[in-house]
Amino acid sequence: MDRKMIKKALVVGINSYKSSAVPRLNGCVNDMEDIAALMSSIGYEVFKLRDEAATHSAITGWLNEARAQANAGVVSGLVYFHAGHGTQIKDTGGEEADGLDEGILTYDSAQVGGAWSNLILDDWMSEWMKGITALIPIGIIADTCYSGGMNRDIPPQSSPRFVSPPGGSHIPTGAPRIGLSPMEITRKDPDRIMFSACRGDQTAADALIDGRWRGAFSWAYGVAARERIRSNGALLLRVRSLIQQKGFVQIPQMEILP
Repeated sequence: MDRKMIKKALVVGINSYKSSAVPRLNGCVNDMEDIAALMSSIGYEVFKLRDEAATHSAITGWLNEARAQANAGVVSGLVYFHAGHGTQIKDTGGEEADGLDEGILTYDSAQVGGAWSNLILDDWMSEWMKGITALIPIGIIADTCYSGGMNRDIPPQSSPRFVSPPGGSHIPTGAPRIGLSPMEITRKDPDRIMFSACRGDQTAADALIDGRWRGAFSWAYGVAARERIRSNGALLLRVRSLIQQKGFVQIPQMEILP
């Protein structure tokens, strides 16, 4: 008998962090609940991690197990959604055009020896992705940001989902990270994408929207995805439009993953 294949989603929302050096957020758990409901409605088996449960080992452990299951032919699709703080560190491998690596803070991220510990770095995510040899659709959706340079553009009753690295933000040595245009996304129609809340030189807003704390990007993504838009390029355009209508200047991005 053939094994039944399943689609799996890890949905993470962190408002409160273990370290007192990390400011509290307000809308991430609400984002987690909304996106979890969305994923469940389209057939995904959802695993949620919030606040103190969303440790580095819990998140990476789930992702590694899901990768093994995908390569074993058990999983037919993967999604990782994360709402919370992001940060930056200096790139030591020379891969980044702007000279910076991006990182997502987990619940137990802390400042150790002048740097953040227990980050999920973009380099780690790239290696995780490369390790999935099964030809299945994969989506990473990140409502976080990696720059503190645009805080002045955050509207009233909102705050950025960014934490500066110890010693202050680093200065990019090249162009900020920017994704593909909606036209390019539609033309290539990729199976493996990363959908992020803003450009590499912007911040993602944690804001009061329609009387409820949300991430501006997560709110717009949830609205647009429920409209059953067919192409990723059209979805990106719709999300950008909804965010603009609410008065936010952040510009969501989409990238093709390896």
